[in-house]
Amino acid sequence: MIEKFYRRIIDGVPSAVIVADQNLRAVFRNASFSALFPSPVARGTLGAAVGCARDCKRCGKSDCAKSCQLISAFEDCFYSSKEVSRRVYLKLGGEEKREVTFSLTVKPLGGGLSMGVIDDALELEIARELQTAKSIQQRLLPAGKWAGGKRYSYLYIPCRDIGGDLPEVYTVGNSACGVIADVSGKGISAGMLTAFVKAAYDKKAYSPAQAISSLADKFSELNLDERNYVTVAAARIDKDSITYSMAGHNVPILLKSGGGITRIVLNSPPVSNWFDNAAYFEDTIPYSNGDILVLLTDGVNNRGAIAPLTAAELAKAYGIRVYTIGVGTYGEAPYPVQTPFGVELRNVPVEIDEEVLQQIAHLTDGKYFRATDNNKLKQIYQEIDQLEKSKIEVKHFSKKEEQYFIFGLVGLFLLITQALLRYTLLRKIP
Repeated sequence: MIEKFYRRIIDGVPSAVIVADQNLRAVFRNASFSALFPSPVARGTLGAAVGCARDCKRCGKSDCAKSCQLISAFEDCFYSSKEVSRRVYLKLGGEEKREVTFSLTVKPLGGGLSMGVIDDALELEIARELQTAKSIQQRLLPAGKWAGGKRYSYLYIPCRDIGGDLPEVYTVGNSACGVIADVSGKGISAGMLTAFVKAAYDKKAYSPAQAISSLADKFSELNLDERNYVTVAAARIDKDSITYSMAGHNVPILLKSGGGITRIVLNSPPVSNWFDNAAYFEDTIPYSNGDILVLLTDGVNNRGAIAPLTAAELAKAYGIRVYTIGVGTYGEAPYPVQTPFGVELRNVPVEIDEEVLQQIAHLTDGKYFRATDNNKLKQIYQEIDQLEKSKIEVKHFSKKEEQYFIFGLVGLFLLITQALLRYTLLRKIP
């Protein structure tokens, strides 16, 4: 009766608790522990109780037990009869197949039992939820390599487990459509806003501008503050033309198969609550077979896992030349700011890490440019176009035909004639 009473008390504790005997077998785990480690085995080896991906049947006896901090914590507690703390790292099996790290404190209870308490159970649960969210977001990415008869590829590297960028490729009729969106912020809030964009973007709309306008209408219904916004670049590729629409996003680049770069200049405000009744437009440019349309998203190096200069070293190793462009005027520039009287344009400092951009360009044999206005940026693209001429490899084939045969026959005829004349008409009599 007393044992059941204690079990009920421990089961109601918010911390994750597991009780094991001196044979390193779990005899009890509370509800919080079961929520963190949803293993079907309530009693058994410690490995089975947490759902370890290794040999659970021989847990404590196999070779992996020598380096397992979970086993080590309970063993040390039994032998010393003192409280023991360890930082535990585990690879879990089952459907999730995830890696976890947590702080464990093991206390002796007497009677050959010890109780393990996970001190950071809340953090562990959050980490588990983040891993699930990351897996879901990865599944939202485009699948396949073809859309509307057009081949596509993409690279997606979020600076956190959950990113705020969303690439999407789909078809409308016989046309291939692509859209890339970048929501404000990073992490969980950005991931939630990305999911909204994924669901709210109208992939049935033939017009890219109409699709962005529809997204803006749905975004306004969220009634978010000015810190939340979405930049979008959308394009529809038909047989010989590209129709595009922009919403405050980085301008796409069209790489021409015959050499040259076409920069798309049309743009509109981001999807946000900054302005009332923002208008979105679209334009059409010619497209030829073999041209490549590049949609890209920006990024600030404040949380990236790879430093810019490290990425430049990788580019250099692969023979990639990088041209860096710092976009922005000198000093201050107007920026929309939400005030009690509405959105106002205020001058804010323009910060560009020119030193790093120059180092990247120098390291990869490229060049650094500074664009202070649209005309300057256009000139920069033209200069890069002149610097990056396409190299065409030409193979020369030579076809040889032997002509000596005729001359050989003539020579042979002359030799035979000379021999005949020598011993007949031109024979010498001593």
